[in-house]
Amino acid sequence: MAKSCGIILFTVILTICAKLAGAVTFWQGFAIAFGLMVWIGAYDTFFLDWLLFANMKMFRLEGTEHMDEAYHQKWFHLKGAIFPGLVFALIPAALVGLFISLMG
Repeated sequence: MAKSCGIILFTVILTICAKLAGAVTFWQGFAIAFGLMVWIGAYDTFFLDWLLFANMKMFRLEGTEHMDEAYHQKWFHLKGAIFPGLVFALIPAALVGLFISLMG
């Protein structure tokens, strides 16, 4: 249920971004939306997971402050960004492409 709501929310936000960027075809909307999702995933992995949470306990989730070893597993976070991260990014990107093509 939460992922469905997230997909809907991201689809709306990304459709607005793609339209503001000038997308008029399915592939333009898809590329813009997927590119933004990749950027968000990269920020989440490389900055939040690898730097912030791994090195600053004050930003960690409550109850996980003592899990230093888990927070420093870079390969684990990178795999999560690729699958399911990039795979799930295809869903809102395809929806954005569809909505852009219907609006055009």
